[in-house]
Amino acid sequence: MRRLGVLFPTCLLLAASLAACGMLAADGKLAVVAVARDDDRITWAVSEDRVRFDIYSTSGIGRATVHMVADPYPAQIVLRFHLRGLEELRFVYQTTVISVAVASIGERAVHQQVALGEGEAQTIAPDSPYWMKTTLGMDQPPSSNPGSSIDGYVDVELPSNFLQGEETTFSIAWIDFFR
Repeated sequence: MRRLGVLFPTCLLLAASLAACGMLAADGKLAVVAVARDDDRITWAVSEDRVRFDIYSTSGIGRATVHMVADPYPAQIVLRFHLRGLEELRFVYQTTVISVAVASIGERAVHQQVALGEGEAQTIAPDSPYWMKTTLGMDQPPSSNPGSSIDGYVDVELPSNFLQGEETTFSIAWIDFFR
């Protein structure tokens, strides 16, 4: 993780050069979204105070970079993963790395860690400004969207620390534990 601060700008350029890009436009707000794999797809839904990015990943493993141009940010930004589960999500902005893992069995507990700068990852709780509220929407009717052959989803809200800051770019990397 210590190299992430150095690797992030490189990964951002690589993702942008490898990716399919899309524009989000609603109420004068724009974001550029770049996915690293051709079989990954991100769509979006916008309301007055919320943006939801829907992430479809055929392989269950992927990366994307999002550059928000909206000013100010909506009150809530949600990443909806149309996956069978979420073994790991890495949310990176500036030198902050937040890891989210949802257990595949039992009560499907959510575990999160944050690493700031070159520091070691620390476990966080829901009262942390880095916490990413995670909601499981399993056992929902199957999606009619291409690239989604599963029932349900995992919603992950971006943390208050990101939303209240001045950073406009973040990257995500995800792994579905049912590949």
